[in-house]
Amino acid sequence: MDNATSHPDDLKLKNINLVFLPPNTTSMLQPLDQGIIRSFKVGYRKLLLRHVLSQIFSSKSSEELAKPVSVLDVISWTTSALKKVQPGCVLNCFKKVGFLSASEVATDSTTEKSKKELADLIANLDSNVSFEEYVKINCDLSIEEENLHVFNFIHWDTTEALAFFLRMMMRKRH
Repeated sequence: MDNATSHPDDLKLKNINLVFLPPNTTSMLQPLDQGIIRSFKVGYRKLLLRHVLSQIFSSKSSEELAKPVSVLDVISWTTSALKKVQPGCVLNCFKKVGFLSASEVATDSTTEKSKKELADLIANLDSNVSFEEYVKINCDLSIEEENLHVFNFIHWDTTEALAFFLRMMMRKRH
């Protein structure tokens, strides 16, 4: 098990020998960190950006543009993005951490196509944000704080991320 602060380090189980991963190895040893989450984020951010682009010229400010994003939108985009994570991506991630042999790894052209579509959308904005910056826009957001409420996390993801991106867009328009 990884040594996230949410996992108690003094947990004793009768039938399971629980061993924690060494510190700072999570990104190298867990399949989710090897590309599954990234694939999901690319799909989600592509849907979010399409929404923003569809409303950008009818909104007068970044706050007004951020308001139409609802929890229902977020749930819909999350579901859609998760469904678009390809089995080949999952297989490749398990291969990277050593769970599969090379013969079991599939190529994942759909993920590359999705990345290209998102990069094209970002390029159409004529902004200074790169593909990598947009995909990782909230990667430093702490999700393990004791006082973190789900509402605040969703609020930041939809409003703060949009506001950051839109501030750059508004600078281009003026």
